[in-house]
Formats: sequence, C-alpha cells, structure tokens
Amino acid sequence: MGGRGWRYLVMGLLLLVNVVHAEDTLDEVVVSGEQPGPGLWQVTNGGNTLWLLGTHSPLPKKMQWRAQQVEAVIARSQSVIAPPDVTAGIGFFSGLRLLPAMLRARSIPDDGTLKDVLPADLYARWKVLAARYSAPDKIDRWRPALAAFILYSRALDAAQLNNRDVVWPVVEKAAKRNHVEIRRSAVALQIKDPKGLINDYAKSDFTAEIGCFEGLVARMEHDMPLLQTQANAWATGDIAPLRKLSTDSPEQRCVDVLLGTPRLASMLDDAKRKFRLELLLAMEGALQRNSGTLAVVTISELMAGDGILSQLRQRGYQVIEPQ
Repeated sequence: MGGRGWRYLVMGLLLLVNVVHAEDTLDEVVVSGEQPGPGLWQVTNGGNTLWLLGTHSPLPKKMQWRAQQVEAVIARSQSVIAPPDVTAGIGFFSGLRLLPAMLRARSIPDDGTLKDVLPADLYARWKVLAARYSAPDKIDRWRPALAAFILYSRALDAAQLNNRDVVWPVVEKAAKRNHVEIRRSAVALQIKDPKGLINDYAKSDFTAEIGCFEGLVARMEHDMPLLQTQANAWATGDIAPLRKLSTDSPEQRCVDVLLGTPRLASMLDDAKRKFRLELLLAMEGALQRNSGTLAVVTISELMAGDGILSQLRQRGYQVIEPQ
C-alpha cells in the first residue's frame, strides 16, 4: 500500500501504543550524523524535467539528512509534488469518544490470549522475542497483528531504526523558503460510521492475522540486519540494495489484515486507485508546463512493476536513473 497516510490511519483507528526504548543492540552498524540520501530519478519531456526523490522506511534513527542536491533542485523548480496522504474525516473529539471501542477492539475476544490462539511452536518463538524487547504488559491479550506490530516497533528501536519521516519536513521547508508551489494529493475517506468499522474489526476472524504475525516474528528473528543494510543504503545513496525492495512485506501484509474488514477495504481500494491516478496526472501536468518539478514518492512505488516509473515510460517519457 505504501505512503505515510496508510500508516497514520492504522495508528489512529486502532490506537497503537507509543514505543518505549529497548536496550538491545545488533551487530550491524547503523550510520549516524549527516548523510546525503539517494540520488534523484529524472523524467524528461523535451526541456522539462521531473525529479523524483524516492523515500524509504525505516531509516537510521540518528541520521540527519544532508539535502543539498534536493534543495538545489527545489530552488530552480516551479512546483513540488507532495507524497499522497489520506484523511479519515474523524475529528479530535469524535476520536476521543471512540477510544473505549478502540481499546476493546484490540483485545482477543472472550478474554483469550495469544497462547490460546497461536500454534505452540509459534507462541514459543514469540515469548523469546517478547522477553528480548521488553513487551508491554498485557500484550498477550491483544490480537495477533497488533501485538506483532507493537513488538516490531520495539525491535526497530533496538536496531537504531525508526519510521520517522525525515524527508518531507525538509522538502516542505525548502519549498516554502524558495516560494515554490506545493501540489498536494489527498483523498478523504468518508467514514460515516467509524464506530461500526471498529466493531467490524472487533468481530472479524482474528485467525486471519496469524500468518502476518508469523511473518513479523520471522522478520524480528532474522531480518533486522537486512533492514539496517537497506536503511544505510538509503542514507548513503547506495541505490543497488534498494532495487531489491519488495512491495510484499510482512509489514504490508499485517497492514492489509488490519484494514481488511469489507467496508474499510472497499474504501481503501478506491482511495488507492484515486491516489495513483492523481499522482500520475500531477506528474504529467508538471512535465507539460514546468521546466523543473520535484516529486516525493516511496522507492517501493518507483520500483514496482506497475509503479510510477513504469507508467511514465509507457507514456513515452524518458527516465534517467541515479547511479
């Protein structure tokens, strides 16, 4: 699915708790301090150029992005295309009224625990990780996908990684400083019955979450060094490891499960189609009228077989990839 909007929607609707720092460390060294980030993709139409900045998550926790190239591109551009976002149309006070329902929805029904619903071998693996990353109290009573996400957040923290967006705030500040137009794409989900959606989730078959739970357990057991390598690659501008990124990740499968109740899934599928179309139209419009434009897109979206670069090539634009 990708994009910061989907992640925020998961956090907001399902009330995930804050991450507490863990003390574990891994052998892989994560870069820190100022780092250049990746080079930019170029899409050209005659004398007009669309510059594409590919974002990635997670990134090194103590990295500071040195964005001179991007800031220079923005300074001579006519517009910046922001990453797409999603709004759920739920106000602050309405959200407060939903908190009791959210808290109930995160629990396994009938006072069950993870030990009751997981295969014995998987639960044993989980307990090792829960001890390693100091799992919160009562996490064994939470539905599998939510419990796995919470512990995964702590594993990232222990690996000196996080999902904080370090890119867009820098891009936005540079655009405003240079008086460059910011083109925003947003799709509003018209959630008329948010409590009903939460109840749908609470009543859904949690056994469907066990597969993604196992995927995140395996991620924490085996893949943290790989995530560190990919984060370092983005930070230092090494594109090669990032070309292997898959859109089919355990994280994405758990997001899909969490947002997979029929009513919400239908709304999100429609929103994704609108996002992709709006983003493509915005880029084509910029290529027609601007000598320079910068767009911020996830690297997984750039690399996907049916992603933005593929679609722009199909429309006849020349794509120049960073080295």
